[in-house]
Amino acid sequence: MDISNWTVDDFVLNAEFRKWVLSPTSDLNVTWEKRINAYPEKLKEIKLAQSLLINFPTQNSKLTERDKQALWERIDHTTEGMAPVISRQKVIPLNSQSTIKRMDRKPAQHVRVSQEIKIAAILLVSFGLSILAATFLKREQLEPEIPLVYVEYTTPMGVKSTFLLPDSSTVMLNAGSRVRYQEHFAEERREIYLEGEAYFDVTEDVDRPFVVHTGPTSTTALGTSFTIQAYREKPVNIYLLSGKVLVAVKERRDAGVFLVEGETVTFTSGVLSQRRRFDPEKVTAWTQGIILFDETPIREAIATMEQWYGVTFRLENDPPANLRVSGKFDRELLKNILTGLGYSARFEFEILGDTISVTFNKQ
Repeated sequence: MDISNWTVDDFVLNAEFRKWVLSPTSDLNVTWEKRINAYPEKLKEIKLAQSLLINFPTQNSKLTERDKQALWERIDHTTEGMAPVISRQKVIPLNSQSTIKRMDRKPAQHVRVSQEIKIAAILLVSFGLSILAATFLKREQLEPEIPLVYVEYTTPMGVKSTFLLPDSSTVMLNAGSRVRYQEHFAEERREIYLEGEAYFDVTEDVDRPFVVHTGPTSTTALGTSFTIQAYREKPVNIYLLSGKVLVAVKERRDAGVFLVEGETVTFTSGVLSQRRRFDPEKVTAWTQGIILFDETPIREAIATMEQWYGVTFRLENDPPANLRVSGKFDRELLKNILTGLGYSARFEFEILGDTISVTFNKQ
């Protein structure tokens, strides 16, 4: 192989040379010793190329300022003339460095490297460092993202919970409900995933909308308060208490429905209902610890009591189809509520631990 016209970058880019420097074998050592003997004037380029390869940072290392200085000093040293030391001792080649050092001790048979070669070497190093820096920056950008961490709150039947979100917004979670959200929220918007019923008092942040996802619907607000009912297999109800929100169906591209204070909308059978007014006291009674029945169907009232007190009702017979109950109960014991409703609804009950046995009187 004729290497008489090879430059430093030719050596660096040559696969066989790189393998000899980085993963030497006895055969490669013998091959390159013969080439150096045949072209002794290329020894300085070979030494510089070897130094560059050895000092290239790996994927898991970074070139420090101290490392850079050491590399410059080595380049300066290799591009200066060296007083040769003659050695007649036979040496078994072990690697590229030992081979080069031994060959370097032979009498000099060529002129010193010109100033042009030194400048070219410096330019090559600068170019190599710039490529490495760009490569490492690209690698850092391609690093896998840190997995998102979600926080989840769940309230069992009979339990309500109030807590603060990362943006200081307040959430009151009704019994049998669950919310989930990204631990520190995203930079673009604050997203909550709700199943069940919750009251939200949202801290205003014009740069990050507050979005509550409830299955196929989403409710977007900035600074406002509202209640959402989104129990499984039941219609989704959104009640706006203050401010303004946008209620949209995710699978549809229309603008959705804007609600103003005192308005509600229901999502059922894939459709959002028309806006309508509602009684805030009825909607928010649960947040005050009040059970409010207002001509409520008896089975709906029973479901509410099961949720509030974490019990199960067992109906011994069917109630009248048109039976409705009314009453306002402020943090009352379940026994007192059943006693009060029993007179008007004409039923008898027995509390058996977590089971309530109810028998309706025949009309």
